[in-house]
Amino acid sequence: MAGAYRHLRGNEGAMEERVRILNASELPPQLDEIDQPILDQLAASRQEATLTQRLVLVAAFASLGGGILASTAMPEPAIAASSVSPLVPDSPLACCAPVGSRG
Repeated sequence: MAGAYRHLRGNEGAMEERVRILNASELPPQLDEIDQPILDQLAASRQEATLTQRLVLVAAFASLGGGILASTAMPEPAIAASSVSPLVPDSPLACCAPVGSRG
């Protein structure tokens, strides 16, 4: 990483001169007018982020409530879906059965 800044060595005087020139120059008055719209936009984006977090929280509670309601309204047990792939055994315990067992 030190090699990346090798070109800056020996140019400290030139860099200090550039910084001095920038510090001596006056800033345009238009920059003061830019501040307020930026601050307004920042406040709006913060408010939007807060509202988004609240909306996600409400959606999470609504989903949780819907899940609880659905589980109490439909008490029948769940049935596992059949396998779509011919490579997967029908029984979840088929892979655990002893290889040499004959039953």
